[in-house]
Amino acid sequence: MYEAHPAAVPLRRGQRAALLLGGISANFIGGAFAATLIYLFPSPAMHLLAPLFIQTSLIFVLFNLIPIRLTSGIPSDGLQLKRLFFNNNLRTD
Repeated sequence: MYEAHPAAVPLRRGQRAALLLGGISANFIGGAFAATLIYLFPSPAMHLLAPLFIQTSLIFVLFNLIPIRLTSGIPSDGLQLKRLFFNNNLRTD
C-alpha cells in the first residue's frame, strides 16, 4: 500500500546533508553543463537558450541556500542545513 509519508529512517548528520545538498548540486551541475555546451556547440540557438538556463539554475541554487520557511510551511534546504549544522538538536522540520 502506498503511503504519502513513508516511515522516517534515522539518518546521520552527513547523510542528511548529502540529501539536502543533492538538489542544490543538481541545479549547479545542470548550469555548468549548459555553460560547457555553449563552448562545445557555438550555435546561435545555444547562445540564446543556454544563458537563460544557466541563470535559472543559479537562481535556484541561491534560493535553495537561503534559510527561509516557504509559504507552504516547508523549510528550505538552506534552513534545514543551518539547523543541521548550527543547532544542537537534529530537528529539521
